Amino acid sequence: MASPSPDFAARSVPARAFARSLSLLLKYVRLYGFDHKHTSGQFETAWNELRNGVSGTCGLLLGVAGSKLLLDGVALETTAAEHRFTELLSSAGIASIQFSRSVTVAEFECLIQAFALSKPAAVLNQLKLALPQGPNASIRLNEVRYVEDDHKKNETDLAAELTTRALPDSAADKLSSWLNDPQKLLQLIFAAQGAGKTSGAGNDAAAPAGAPGAGQAGATPLEESEVVGLMRWLTQLGKVEREADPQPAAAALQAGLSQLPGNSLSVLQQTIAHIATLPVKEGEQGSMLIKLAEHLAIRFALERYERGEVRVNAVREMLERMNSEMENLRRILRSHEATMGRSGVTVESHTEILDRQFWAAVPERGKLGVLLSPDASCVPSRNLRSFVEELMQRGDNEVAAKILRQYADCIASSDPEAQRKTAIGLSDIADLYTRAGADLLGSAIQQIGEQLSRETVFNQRPLLSAAFVRLSQEANNSRDYSAIVRSLDGMQQVERCDPALSKELRPRIAVEGRVREFVEDGLRSPALPAGLADVLKRVPRTAVEDVAVRFSQCMMRQECERLLEILSQVGDAAIEHLRLMLARPAVEAVLSVGPRSRLDFRSLERDLPQRAVGWGRLQQHELVRQMSFGGATERGRLLSALLAVLDPMILALAVEEIGMSGDRIASPDLLKLAERSGAAANSDYVRIKAVEALGRLRENRAGDILAKLVSGRSLLAWQQPRELRIASAQALLRIDQNFGQKILANSGLTTEEMQFGPLDADPTDWARARRYPRVRPARPLDAVLQTSKGRTSITLTQLSLGGGLAIREGHASLGPEAVLELSSGLRRIRANTIVRENRARELAFEILNIDVENLGRLRRVLIEHMPASIE
Repeated sequence: MASPSPDFAARSVPARAFARSLSLLLKYVRLYGFDHKHTSGQFETAWNELRNGVSGTCGLLLGVAGSKLLLDGVALETTAAEHRFTELLSSAGIASIQFSRSVTVAEFECLIQAFALSKPAAVLNQLKLALPQGPNASIRLNEVRYVEDDHKKNETDLAAELTTRALPDSAADKLSSWLNDPQKLLQLIFAAQGAGKTSGAGNDAAAPAGAPGAGQAGATPLEESEVVGLMRWLTQLGKVEREADPQPAAAALQAGLSQLPGNSLSVLQQTIAHIATLPVKEGEQGSMLIKLAEHLAIRFALERYERGEVRVNAVREMLERMNSEMENLRRILRSHEATMGRSGVTVESHTEILDRQFWAAVPERGKLGVLLSPDASCVPSRNLRSFVEELMQRGDNEVAAKILRQYADCIASSDPEAQRKTAIGLSDIADLYTRAGADLLGSAIQQIGEQLSRETVFNQRPLLSAAFVRLSQEANNSRDYSAIVRSLDGMQQVERCDPALSKELRPRIAVEGRVREFVEDGLRSPALPAGLADVLKRVPRTAVEDVAVRFSQCMMRQECERLLEILSQVGDAAIEHLRLMLARPAVEAVLSVGPRSRLDFRSLERDLPQRAVGWGRLQQHELVRQMSFGGATERGRLLSALLAVLDPMILALAVEEIGMSGDRIASPDLLKLAERSGAAANSDYVRIKAVEALGRLRENRAGDILAKLVSGRSLLAWQQPRELRIASAQALLRIDQNFGQKILANSGLTTEEMQFGPLDADPTDWARARRYPRVRPARPLDAVLQTSKGRTSITLTQLSLGGGLAIREGHASLGPEAVLELSSGLRRIRANTIVRENRARELAFEILNIDVENLGRLRRVLIEHMPASIE
């Protein structure tokens, strides 16, 4: 019979109280019925005492051995009430009742009704029908097996018979189901053990079948030879596990028990009892005999370690010896690892599993002592993870950080095995270094990089490389830029000593491939993240090219300014690479113009006119957009210098941007255009853009010219096209309001026509300020875009004198250049445009060129829809 555990006295109080209350409750049910107030009160008392009794992790197990009441296999002192309860269990043929923590009131009520309202012989069957059955049942019943006393039989025969009768009555109920149930295995052992002492079930040496607490304390520690003997006996028992005939198992069980040396049997019972208390995990497989062998090995190793008989770095060797003794048992029982292996799943070796289970059993103080020592690598990474995560949950981040720092230090150990374990472990727990903070991740990456650069043992380098890559990837994912810097510095160290290895590792770390994500992170953050600039400095080429692409996609001015800030912090390397980009093909070269116009304007002013010669219309259009995104005040004079080399279709756009720049140095060129001289002298649309630019610049020298354009008359008509006169009047009002009003009074221009004037270049939130007010049409405006890929119908949602937004029909792709056709009365408006697709079916178009007659018709369309809304 098992010895009391340290907390047994505390647990026995509610157990005895429950047994007494249960006996009274059964008496009240028989006397008064289940619904009587006395019964109800006693039911409540018994239920509360049961809940108190199962508050621990093991639940509550009440059993009988002869006339004694047992709690977890240990006899209790009994009074008359407890004695009546033991008689009740015995008469019902029940050896023990185990209550788990999940027991419910309904199940307890079923138990009471079966005991109180059924005859003793029918109680067991009634309970089996009323209560859920199986290993996870909340109330589990274990039956008593009676054996006739025959003194003529020798002890060996009697043991076999006792054991056989303890086995299932049906051959269909396989022996393996009993050997894989710790409670039933205990019942077999108690039956065989009791044969040598008595033939009855009431002997004190016998314990109730399935006693999970059968011994937690007081046993003399085993020697290694005794543990090996237990494992070999388990192997013999495993050979008959799948036998339908119980006789071989009975013989093997008794033969083994009789040969177990010293204190082995007590330890065996205690270990089985401990396994019985463990919760069954969903989907858990594998033989209970293997689990038992593993627990014996771990218990033996833990006891020796805690007594100081073995050093921490020798624990694994001891577990390997134990594991070798278990191999025969695994082969016989076809272990879970073999099943997983056939499924293609990589699992730990058996020794690693034992090692991990051993460290899980080490008390917290012992774990902490090892993890803060140079032997920290001995602790498996899974155990380290669970321990550190528990510390973090308790808020003890300082100790967690010390443990992680000490573990990383083991990478430089002179012991190859310790170094190997650390490298593997660091790969497994890389995310913990991110969560612990205190620059632990960067420090660990630096240590691995240094060790990798000086490592001379060839077979260690793959593990170190894997750890270095894993932690570097974690730094990328967590945006730990200081750690990424350490990673890139480590790559430089490796490159100096082994260029081939560096070439292999670089794409796996993939910092260059993540630069665009880092840039987006910089755009979203309120301030530039610390360390980001240092990362980009180490990959300047990739950084500059990704920033340049992102710059061309900006919508907001804040995005442009942040990207320029990023490039300025990269420094001279960024400017140098921007200069190199300008020498590339036009599609790539033009992307450097915007950033360079702010960071390196003088050299851009020198180089760009030569490079822009011969660029296609689309690249020249992008050039003007880039200058607008850059926002440099000096861009006006640079665009003015480019007028001679730009495509005629792009001239109007460039002239407009000169006016938006606020750079009055370019005014002389604008005055010439307004007077029909210089570049594009014959284009009225370019003259209109020049006039609008002069108005935006508030150029006083343009007053007389603009007045002539508005007022000039021939004999029968006005000298200038009406749209040019409107633009001149609007510009004159900006330059000199009073003078402009006098000229306007006799111009014949209407108030509605004057309303749609060019917008000033006031600072806005947009990367490229809006040129004209936009109208949302009061009714759908259908139009057509004619591109190189065909005609596409569109519906205009916003419209201005400079372009607008539309929804297209269909999903066919469009060419970037298109002719817009829009109905205006009996005529159609035609304009050359550049089209950009914003999102699914939505597109934006910008007018590059339109003749003055079509421009007048477009203005009338806007006036017609003016009551809707103006933006």
